[in-house]
Amino acid sequence: MLLIADSSSLIALSAADSLHLLDLLYGEVKVPFSVFSEVTTPGKPESVVLCKYLEDRIIKVSAEEIIISDYTLGQGEIEAMILYKRLKADLLLIDDKRARKIAGLNDIKTIGSLGVLLEAKEKKIIPELRPAILKIYNSDVYVSSELCNYILIKSGEPPLC
Repeated sequence: MLLIADSSSLIALSAADSLHLLDLLYGEVKVPFSVFSEVTTPGKPESVVLCKYLEDRIIKVSAEEIIISDYTLGQGEIEAMILYKRLKADLLLIDDKRARKIAGLNDIKTIGSLGVLLEAKEKKIIPELRPAILKIYNSDVYVSSELCNYILIKSGEPPLC
């Protein structure tokens, strides 16, 4: 299974010490060069870990392929969608709600970082979500308490508060 990843989801999973779940669940992970550049900027949260994790997973993307978009998407989001289409990937790992909506308009199947954690628990790869979700929630990555609580409750665990 091939998964294309966007920046914020990678940072969230790295903050939760959960990047390894991508390999266990999906097998092959690729990112466009712009996503790699964004997450490995010196001083950016998780940049050192992500540089090592992504070093052999980078693909250069040109804007030859066209996707339905709007002016609000970042370069990494656009290139991730183009790469998904070009490689006929199975999933796009992306957290941004607006970008997920645009991905849907392009017939791109998405999953978010919390969805990865939930799938890992459902497949009994991890015993519980709470520790990983707390790491993300307490990191520099924005994730709403409502979404965290929804995922925790869905998995049978108590909400954050």
